[in-house]
Amino acid sequence: MHIQAIARNNLQLYNELRRQGRSGEELALVKAAYELATRLYSGYYQSDGRPFVLHTVGVAGILALLRMPAEIIALGLVHNVYSNGNFGDGRSHVYSTYRNAVIVDAVGPDVADLVKRFRDRRITSKSIARMEAEFDGLGQTDRYLLALELADYCEKYLDQSVLYFGDASWVTDEVSTIGDRLIGLANRLELPDLAALMSELFEAVARQEPPPPALMTGPKHKYLYFIMPMSARTRTRTLMSGWYRRYIRGERR
Repeated sequence: MHIQAIARNNLQLYNELRRQGRSGEELALVKAAYELATRLYSGYYQSDGRPFVLHTVGVAGILALLRMPAEIIALGLVHNVYSNGNFGDGRSHVYSTYRNAVIVDAVGPDVADLVKRFRDRRITSKSIARMEAEFDGLGQTDRYLLALELADYCEKYLDQSVLYFGDASWVTDEVSTIGDRLIGLANRLELPDLAALMSELFEAVARQEPPPPALMTGPKHKYLYFIMPMSARTRTRTLMSGWYRRYIRGERR
């Protein structure tokens, strides 16, 4: 797998899927998942400074090159929305029937079910022993979910992304501790291209000097962060000003 071939934006992803001869239904599903991601991550940025949706596109791009089913590629675009997507309910790291309904409405019940199941396939130094022990008994779907999790690790190392995080220790410490075991899981999944990509990316970042602090996002940016558009700020100030005049100062029109 060539790093340069991994899709970095939605058009590159669509073009890769078209080259593979994917059906119209498959293309429509992936597009719907991308559009859902743009809504749930509107205004959000990865801790390296990129629009956050580009991270999910990169994950989907890796899965596409691995010839994963369209449902798994679509999942790659929205895999962590229960934790960090903005559903407008002011909550995070939570499942709800409302959130599930939003996902079902956009991408259908099958992908929605995968989003829910994926939460149990996150790999950390605390969970990897369980993943390894359970591996032989896993069905194909759970193996796809593990492959997605490994692709997620990979994407954070593309373009040396983790070096630009304000604080990437939650990723880099895990890779330093269990990187070889992550690669081992890729091999057990019979995905040698993914294993080779992980090895290449992990080693490249380990050899690289950190960028100048001026290029990093600052220590407070650890996962993702939100920037409110200027137009929204103006509307918010206008609404708050009207609310203040009406209910605090008692003005009436």
